[in-house]
Amino acid sequence: MNDKNMFIKTKEKRLKPFLIAFGAFFLILLCCSFFLFMQSIDYDFDNLIDNDITENVQSEAEKQSNVYSVSELSGNSNILFAVKDETSKITLSFLVITDFDEKKMQIEFIDDESAMTRMFVTDGEKGLKNLVAGRYNITVDRYAIFDEKEFKTFLSKFDGITINISERIDYKSYDFNLLLEQGQQSVSGDIAYKLLKVCNKDSMELVLCDIVNSVLSPKFVGKAESLFKTFVNSSTTDISIVDYTDKIDKLVIYVNANDKFKPTPYIAGE
Repeated sequence: MNDKNMFIKTKEKRLKPFLIAFGAFFLILLCCSFFLFMQSIDYDFDNLIDNDITENVQSEAEKQSNVYSVSELSGNSNILFAVKDETSKITLSFLVITDFDEKKMQIEFIDDESAMTRMFVTDGEKGLKNLVAGRYNITVDRYAIFDEKEFKTFLSKFDGITINISERIDYKSYDFNLLLEQGQQSVSGDIAYKLLKVCNKDSMELVLCDIVNSVLSPKFVGKAESLFKTFVNSSTTDISIVDYTDKIDKLVIYVNANDKFKPTPYIAGE
């Protein structure tokens, strides 16, 4: 017998016990796995169906637990927003008046640039709050004052703002042009800013309502932390990180609620 045949037979003798041992190990492992599986279903295949049903019920329960309603909310807040140019002239100011107890949010456009500017130049944010309290009998809880450039930058963070244009706009100036057809449409934050610059006083509150309603949506509340940082860095405000932390859960409920109430133009006495 030559050396080559001896080598092959020797190799076969060594391989055969290894294959037998490996096969036995695999068989034992399979039996153990099957035993553990049967134990997990209490030796009853009907439990497989029960487990599926239980998982589906739990999944449905989780979905139900995420159903929000504004009935969970209470309290109120009055927030003043103002925009000023490089000379400290107030070019836009409005109040967001929210009453969760009465389930309403109103937007009040302050149509007196000269008085707001005079009070701001004389007494800063305190002057603006005093003017609002004296003229509208509304106590301002928080305020945010933007430079025009920063306000534009902040609004540019929002895309998909739904605006209802009451009549066609074709505006041209040295600063910018703006062309919008009549009807409801989705615009960028930059376009919304330009619209606020050119719309007449009669439609200002309606436009502001559309902007606020679009901003207070699940899409943007999902980015609330980064947007709040931009908001704080873009304005002079007394809205703090503590306010944000305290109110973000309430905001999440509001924007996701099936019975969410939308912003409306302010009506005195209501």
